[in-house]
Amino acid sequence: ATPTARAGSFDLFGVTPRDIGMGGAMTGAVIGYSALFYNPAALTLDKQHSLALNLQLSVPLLDIQREDPAASPASVDPDPHLGVSFGWVKPIGGIFDDRLAFGISVSLPLKRLLRVQGVDPAAPQWYLYQSLQDKLLIHLGAAGDITDWLSIGAGLQILADLAGGAR
Repeated sequence: ATPTARAGSFDLFGVTPRDIGMGGAMTGAVIGYSALFYNPAALTLDKQHSLALNLQLSVPLLDIQREDPAASPASVDPDPHLGVSFGWVKPIGGIFDDRLAFGISVSLPLKRLLRVQGVDPAAPQWYLYQSLQDKLLIHLGAAGDITDWLSIGAGLQILADLAGGAR
């Protein structure tokens, strides 16, 4: 049995502007806190503390054109999304000589944390854009250098869409 697949805005757009510019091809080229999403083992590459703040704005320009617009319900267009992300990566020095690193990132939607929506199933809609971005995303990760050329890492992604029912 497989669980329901979940996704967030990072899956659709990317974590940082650099990631978006590279089309999400970041597994081998990742730096900073976006390593928590793409490749946790890369947390040890940068030997400095890093703290980041990103503001995300997406304004979908999507349109549904039908032959007879009056024959069926109006389409449901996606709303713009505004969110903020914080990221922190800390290499551990001392006896570990910067060979261990930990990181955390939190992404919050700024427009709304709770949404109740009843959409007519006969109305065309952009399912992936409805509330995909309105989620709290938390990423935790740790990495360690085994040798100078081998690093291992583990990460945890928490998606909280706070879904429920309404009557």
